[in-house]
Amino acid sequence: MVEPLTDTPADEVVARLILTPDPAFVKSLGTHHTLESAMADLVDNSIDAHATTVTIRFVTRGGHLAGIIVVDDGDGMDADLADRAMRLGGQRDYAPGDLGHFGVGLKAAALGVANVLTVWSRRYGASAVGRRLSRVDMQRDYSCDVLSTQAAERSIEHALDGRAHGTVIALTELKHGVHGASPAEAAAWLTNAQQRVRHHLGLVYHRLLAANRVVVQTIQVDEHGNQGVATPVRPVDPFAYPLTGRPGFPKQLQAKASGVEVTVTCHIWPAKYENNTEFRLQQKSAEETQGFYVYRADRLLQVGGWNNVANASSLRKLARVSIDADGLDGLVQLNPEKSGTQFSTALAHALAQATSGVGNDAVSFEDYLNAAEDVLVQSKKRTHKRKPVVQPDRGFAEGVRRAIGEELDFHADEDPVEVRWKRLPTGTFFEIDRPLRTLWLNLLYRDLFSPGQKGLNDAPLVKALMFLLAQDHFAGTQYSSAKRDEAAVWQAVLGAAAEEEKARRNRGGGTR
Repeated sequence: MVEPLTDTPADEVVARLILTPDPAFVKSLGTHHTLESAMADLVDNSIDAHATTVTIRFVTRGGHLAGIIVVDDGDGMDADLADRAMRLGGQRDYAPGDLGHFGVGLKAAALGVANVLTVWSRRYGASAVGRRLSRVDMQRDYSCDVLSTQAAERSIEHALDGRAHGTVIALTELKHGVHGASPAEAAAWLTNAQQRVRHHLGLVYHRLLAANRVVVQTIQVDEHGNQGVATPVRPVDPFAYPLTGRPGFPKQLQAKASGVEVTVTCHIWPAKYENNTEFRLQQKSAEETQGFYVYRADRLLQVGGWNNVANASSLRKLARVSIDADGLDGLVQLNPEKSGTQFSTALAHALAQATSGVGNDAVSFEDYLNAAEDVLVQSKKRTHKRKPVVQPDRGFAEGVRRAIGEELDFHADEDPVEVRWKRLPTGTFFEIDRPLRTLWLNLLYRDLFSPGQKGLNDAPLVKALMFLLAQDHFAGTQYSSAKRDEAAVWQAVLGAAAEEEKARRNRGGGTR
């Protein structure tokens, strides 16, 4: 017979162990963060501290990214708060509108992109404090360096421009700080990285930014302190369509899960605005951005996905549903990176049965999905059928191939075409090789479009443009004289343009 489980009496407890985190756990901390999600987690802390302005400084050394500094004008921390902030899993009492949740966000976000985290902070009326965590120390004994008050005061004064309170988060010894074999490659990578961060933050905080509750900006600074112009993060609203795709929408539907009333707002995008920035989010496909957009305290936690309520379908790409998770504890579980959620079985079942009311005019969740599908089907009937193209193969970046496939159909009876580089005569920009199904680009001009390190899928812009221009020349069994003459015209113009561009680069960008 097995005894039922009972509470152990207090007098039977003979000792208490303080268990430090296992090094294996510390080693994995932050591994699921991207640069974008890590910056969002740090901004969460600033917003929870009532910051009105958050500045993300990308610090370069020799043209390469060497560090990231996040500065806010929030409440700041004293010594006790700083100690708690550096403790792994050290949770505080979260207010209803706070974005923090697990007590690991600062550490996971920082160590997801860097090996050293330094915090400088000053609370109004208190002395400045400094704390430093390194991945090496954490894996050994989870120790934290306490930095001198003098050092903290110097750093705070410099970073906060004399403000009485605020916090500075410095990430150094970056894991991914060097990109590209040349300064030009590194500069291109950094520009793209900052754009990705701004787009992600604009999406995640679009409600807060649009309401002017916080200003977030990025700025690039070199090792000598020279800085560029601050670039503000603009809101990217995933529901910012100019007119609804179907009259009567957006529409609110209600459901009850485990005794809790839940409201969702069902939107249908108009089909002709599919190329808007607000529709094409984070370079995701339309299948990935359909579904639920989950918010907590007006912070976006999930960008698309049906959470077992419905199935993704190419016909449902115009369907987006917003849901606020405030008050839905136990029904909605978010992941530590705050980049996705899980719905409980009870919530998923309830939402599948959600309705706008009772009676003949009520709209069910199924009715909504059918309406979104119908909008897309009807738009395709009204739209002129696009001509199919040959399929792009090797040499095209994955994102380019995906975009072409999403927008156009491929010839069923034509072999794919690849794009490659080879040396051609001066003034010859390209060559159409129908037997080898290859669009050759002149190696003499490669540096114009892909400076620094080269790769199979380099120069995506010029390759995409040349594909759109010349793909029709690979279709059909006969290569007509009209097509040959057309290619000759392109060759003359593009060859002259390439030579002119090359000459200008050699002159340092001057003009005659």
